[in-house]
Amino acid sequence: MNTQVTIMKRLGLLITLFCFTQLGISQTYIGSNTNNTVPKAQDIEDEIVIDNEKVTPEFLSALGIGTTPNPRNATIEGNQVFLNQIGDYNEAQVRTRTKASEINIEQRGNSNFSSLNYTANTAIADILQNGNNNQLKDFVNKPGEDISIDLIQEGNSLNFERNGANNLTRSIQFRQTESTPNLIIRSFF
Repeated sequence: MNTQVTIMKRLGLLITLFCFTQLGISQTYIGSNTNNTVPKAQDIEDEIVIDNEKVTPEFLSALGIGTTPNPRNATIEGNQVFLNQIGDYNEAQVRTRTKASEINIEQRGNSNFSSLNYTANTAIADILQNGNNNQLKDFVNKPGEDISIDLIQEGNSLNFERNGANNLTRSIQFRQTESTPNLIIRSFF
């Protein structure tokens, strides 16, 4: 009985030391901002760099990702969802808080999953999943933004995910094949 109490005390001490050690090791990002002000979202967007190359619409276009704004955002009225599923075990989840939206999802194959969650001014989604076990997760929380996505997943076990939208990613057109099985776009500013 006495050894169990000793073991429990030592275990509690190790857990406590582990937790407080993590606080001492954590890091804080300090950018080149010398006047100690919080940078604006626009300043951060302008600093997006991959392999020493600034990310621009032309850069994304070279990767096969179109970013041309969708002109239909200006003309849609009401909220509409069109769903066409051919196959077994396909699933679609659509949640929108928009003034107007037009969501078109077509799933051809088995076990495809689409999840769209939008808080925006207007939203347009044209989704085609052609194959099996494809997955799409699109989450945007920008109440004043006009967003759109035109995605074709052609193949099996493809994964596309967009979290957020900025001036580069508010309107995306992409054809995903098995040569790019996973594409994740994170645009928090």
